[in-house]
Amino acid sequence: MQYFISWSDDLPDSVLWYEHRADGIWTVAIWLVAALSFVPALLLLFPPVRHHRRRLTGLAIAVLVGRMLEMAWLVLPVTAGRAGAPATSIFVVTGLSLGGLGLLAGLSLPALLERAARLRARRSREDRP
Repeated sequence: MQYFISWSDDLPDSVLWYEHRADGIWTVAIWLVAALSFVPALLLLFPPVRHHRRRLTGLAIAVLVGRMLEMAWLVLPVTAGRAGAPATSIFVVTGLSLGGLGLLAGLSLPALLERAARLRARRSREDRP
């Protein structure tokens, strides 16, 4: 949306920022962001995809990867070679760390809920006279 505002208002500073982002690897990144937004939305039109949990999970992961790539496109500096390596590596490490924490939480949540239910059941049995 910001791109269309900058383009229609002919804002030179903003247009320059987008011109830098339209070169090199960033072109591939923006096409991937578009694909990872459009394709899941298109696939949700089909009932077999909507009614299958694993397919929906895959679509959700694809959308999250697309959003992360879009965030990188918006935030990381446009530099060539080694100058942008520290920012890129920090971004990648942070993304992988948060993804790993989310995965850990998602995998351990069912066990924690089951344990809490057993504890609640034991306490309710102990409270009975």
